[in-house]
Amino acid sequence: MAAAGESLQPGMGAPGGERRALGTLRRKAQAAFVEEEEEAAPKRKLIPITYTEEELEAMRRAAEAAAQEEQAASGAPEQASKPEAAATLPSPAPAAAAPQPADPEQLKRQVMARVPKGQDAVFAWQVRWELLDAAPADVKQRIQAWVGKRIQMLMGEEEESFASFVMQQVARHQPALKVLEALQDVLDEDAPEFVTKLYQVIIYESLKLEHSL
Repeated sequence: MAAAGESLQPGMGAPGGERRALGTLRRKAQAAFVEEEEEAAPKRKLIPITYTEEELEAMRRAAEAAAQEEQAASGAPEQASKPEAAATLPSPAPAAAAPQPADPEQLKRQVMARVPKGQDAVFAWQVRWELLDAAPADVKQRIQAWVGKRIQMLMGEEEESFASFVMQQVARHQPALKVLEALQDVLDEDAPEFVTKLYQVIIYESLKLEHSL
């Protein structure tokens, strides 16, 4: 029993021991309460993460792409200097194939094909008289030789004066129709064919001069 005059309230009579006992009881009560909460709380179930083959392949490609980008970034300065070096040393252009020399005889055939055939086309042709005026002497000689032979064939004998008259018409740059009118009385019905062939020769010679043949 407690002695007379002593207080029975906790902490008043024996302050040290009772306070220590009360602190121990509080700690045990708190620990028990925490354990109860932990037991009452539901525990999470760990689910293992699995990947499909497509996802694994995608991750592998992403890792390779990242590695390539890192490698490209590290080597960028070195690559950037290469175009400058290439610009200072341009590659030589490929040598062009040498053109084949034109065949003069083939060119003459092509020029001959351009000579008009009918009388109307021949008479309408614009002769380049400036080329004939500046032509070498042999061009005029070929035209004159043709005129002399053709007149001899038509008239049965040489007619130098008549041939000279024809060449005078050519030297004056007379159009074919005017020459036909001038020769009609002498050559009669042969005049149209003669003048047409004469101007075909003149056109052919002018075209050769135009193509330097």
